[in-house]
Amino acid sequence: ETGDARDLAFLGAGASVQASTVIRGGWSLKQAAAGSFYRLNLSTTQSVARAYATFPVLPGSLQGVMVERNQASTNRLRLGLLPSGKLRLEDLSGTLGFSQLDSAAVLTAGSPYCLEVALDTAAGGIVRLWINGRLEIDSTHSTDPTSATRDWFVNGAATPNEVFFDDLRLDIGTVSPIGMVPA
Repeated sequence: ETGDARDLAFLGAGASVQASTVIRGGWSLKQAAAGSFYRLNLSTTQSVARAYATFPVLPGSLQGVMVERNQASTNRLRLGLLPSGKLRLEDLSGTLGFSQLDSAAVLTAGSPYCLEVALDTAAGGIVRLWINGRLEIDSTHSTDPTSATRDWFVNGAATPNEVFFDDLRLDIGTVSPIGMVPA
């Protein structure tokens, strides 16, 4: 770990690398409402985004956590946290062609979770969510929203609902889980 944001493509406004709330290692990303980008200009249809996340409090309304968007800045797939503690995958733009999907698992405020989201943007492609290595949502979408380039980013909320992230990773050309980092 470097103790800075050099591994991110872009550090969002209000976000910082800090050592007060750490999930793994010596540093975590304290993410405010403006997104920090894992990777910009992704040119493949298949990708899996992983992040360890801690939510200090459950939100009062749906809060975005991880988002995939096309290069035209249209947010398409969002993983969000509901006030109930459940996670929701949703088609924000209507271009993927699936209904919102909620997890059965309920997250607890203050506990760390390994979240992995897989997306294949080709027609009939998969949409998956793993929580701590367990497949929680396994679905497909109906349309082909493939664009030449795409982005993945993590999102938080304004104080006191920041989200703490660690061990961010993006794999391309696959929809298999990245897997948890050994403790």
